Amino acid sequence: MLQNDIRTNVIVEDVKKLIDLEKVNQDKIVDGRLEWDRYYTLEDIHQSLDDLASINNATASTFSIGTSYEGREMKAIKISKSGETRPAIWIDANIHAREWITGAVCNYIIDQLLNSNETEIQSWLDEYDFYILPIANPDGYEFTHTTDRFWRKSRSENGSPVGCIGTDLNRNFDFHWLENGGASSNPCSNTFAGNSPFSDSEAANMRDFLTSISSRLVFYLSLHSSAQYILFPTGFDDTPIPQYNTYMSIGNLAAEAHGIRHELILLLAVFII
Repeated sequence: MLQNDIRTNVIVEDVKKLIDLEKVNQDKIVDGRLEWDRYYTLEDIHQSLDDLASINNATASTFSIGTSYEGREMKAIKISKSGETRPAIWIDANIHAREWITGAVCNYIIDQLLNSNETEIQSWLDEYDFYILPIANPDGYEFTHTTDRFWRKSRSENGSPVGCIGTDLNRNFDFHWLENGGASSNPCSNTFAGNSPFSDSEAANMRDFLTSISSRLVFYLSLHSSAQYILFPTGFDDTPIPQYNTYMSIGNLAAEAHGIRHELILLLAVFII
């Protein structure tokens, strides 16, 4: 299509129709096992974590890293055979509320670590301790189920004179905060970085927990959606990081493996907007 001398290509004719086709689970969860052809509420996801931890109590347990602005639990699961002595891997998802697929991928990773019969997957538990937070933005996630499917931010009051709500938690961390573009100081923006670093409890809770395991932390994976990219630190400018070649090697291996051993690539694939 050519309009105003701009050539466009319509990929999706009716986005609302696609949204209406999304299925939210209405069935009882059995033994904590989720299905992969539907989405789940925050309550169901938390229940699944508790059930899986109970069934796999020798290696798994749930814990909370704190509560959200509206008082919801930020429930995570620890999967460890070592008693928390091995190098630690952290995985989080749904820091952007509307990115439901990221929580589903995160839950799939949990399921595979606990239930897969593949030797390679199980060998990871002999090398690492996993700490996994499927829903990093519980208030926003709940809001996408009850009110606005496209909501992105947290649900905190941010002092907006016109009543805008929420912070982009992904931009609320104290690293080049509000520097170099990519974030906004406007409370009504979807990329509002908050009133100060860690002004939102969800980001502060993640900081506090990650600090507590920082001496063992070797891998941090944050799952996002919208585009298929593997992004690695740091993106605030174009200066290569000291470990650039190592990161590029890992990223290229992940990209090459995607679609060949999809269940294995999940631990390296990160989709970010």
